[in-house]
Amino acid sequence: MSVDDVAANKQFAEDQRYPFLLLCDPERKICIAYGAAANRMDKAQRITYLIGKDGKVAAVWKAVKVVTHAETVLKALG
Repeated sequence: MSVDDVAANKQFAEDQRYPFLLLCDPERKICIAYGAAANRMDKAQRITYLIGKDGKVAAVWKAVKVVTHAETVLKALG
């Protein structure tokens, strides 16, 4: 989820060669609901929510280190 608009996210995904779409939340409604931003003007923080197959939050990482985070999440997936 990004607070960037659709065009910016599309360009970023293409530049990174992501094989998936990125979700956009430019009005920060979802970011506010999940605690990544305090209000519509606030800069969004990097937070990861791991959602289980049952639709429930299985894990939350509020202090994300970009360099090692993918490895951390993959370990949690087992």
